[in-house]
Amino acid sequence: GMRHVENGLIDDLAYDVWMTDIDICDPVSWFYQEGMGIKSTGLLIGMLADVVSKNGILLLNVPPCPDGTFAGDLAGSLHEIGDWLAENGEAIYDTVPWSIYGEGPSVLEKTGHYSESERNASYCEQDVRFTQKGNTLYAICLGVPEGEVRIRSLGTRGRLFENQIESVRLLGWDGDLAFDHAPMHLAVNMPQGFEGRHACVFAVSRRP
Repeated sequence: GMRHVENGLIDDLAYDVWMTDIDICDPVSWFYQEGMGIKSTGLLIGMLADVVSKNGILLLNVPPCPDGTFAGDLAGSLHEIGDWLAENGEAIYDTVPWSIYGEGPSVLEKTGHYSESERNASYCEQDVRFTQKGNTLYAICLGVPEGEVRIRSLGTRGRLFENQIESVRLLGWDGDLAFDHAPMHLAVNMPQGFEGRHACVFAVSRRP
């Protein structure tokens, strides 16, 4: 069996793989209703990164119309999520959690069954979630920050030693990315002209 949290989130890095089912509708509706509201794409992507960083699996419920098609706003949101994954899926697919799930100011006031909502999971660009694959650590900012980004958990006095970082890439950006690995943080300057939406991912290559 697998632990299942219905329409809910947890606030810990779980030792066991767990699953949540998140409804795209707001308020929750397991079937299609004309005029129904939907969650913002940014919130859904933030929930996806949050769940994966905590050793979880997100099952997204998208109710079809009676004829089996999807309403325009639902289809549009799915395409946006698909576009984001096409560019940033490297940080989601085939990854495992890191030693901590993340950092940032946002906290979940409620956890467990039926705790997901935009009022509860109000992520911002200072919130970071971590995943890893091989020698690459992914830092997922739950927003698109501007200027200098400081990730405190990755300082040399944190969990990455001095000279352990080989390079830093911004997924979806082809140019060079300068970084400063300081005692209290890893600092990266966001490039001007970056057109990513909803969330951005720094891929930190570590020396073996």
